This record gives sequence, C-alpha cells and structure tokens, in this order.
Amino acid sequence: MDNAILVQQFIERIWNNHAFDELDAFLHPDFKDHSLPPLFSPDRNGLKKWIISTGISFEHHTCIEEQVTEGDKSITKIRMDLKHIGLWPDMEPTGKNVSAVGYRYFKIKEG
Repeated sequence: MDNAILVQQFIERIWNNHAFDELDAFLHPDFKDHSLPPLFSPDRNGLKKWIISTGISFEHHTCIEEQVTEGDKSITKIRMDLKHIGLWPDMEPTGKNVSAVGYRYFKIKEG
C-alpha cells in the first residue's frame, strides 16, 4: 500500500472512526507516539486512551489539509474540528465549535 494512503487511512479509521480493533493493522510492534501527554504511555494503549479521553470531551473530526510523503516518512498538516461536549480538563463543556491546526509526523516501518 502507498505510504501516503496508509497515513490517510490511519487518521480516518483510528482517529475519526475509533476502529481500535484495527490498531494492529496500522501500528508496528515498536510504535511510539512522542506527542502524547505525559499521563499516557507512548504506546498503542496510550494512543487509544488519548483518543477515547479526547472523545469524551470533544466531538471531533480530523482532516488532512496537506501531506508530503517521501519514502518511509510522511508529514501532515491536520485540522481538527471540535465541539466541546465534556469536561476538559477543568473547563465545563461550552458546546462551542472550534478548529485547531497542527502537524503530525509519521515514520512507516515494514509497511
């Protein structure tokens, strides 16, 4: 599979659709996420817990605005459209919609 498409499918299936039963299809056994808050382990379990915890506080959808993939590396500019529906971290839900833009770097290993 093309590495750019692999990253796109990861964001869509895992982040947007919470298809956690597919994590093993996307994540290498040595997977580390260096962007997770310190309360979460930097492995697949920490990633899953982070996505679940943010989903309790926000209805969210992530889309890729730009992507550059060369060989086994991909960087994406993502936009997260969020609706504040739950406590975060000490802020009561506001029901407001916000967008946040960020970048994610992926290194693809063994497909």
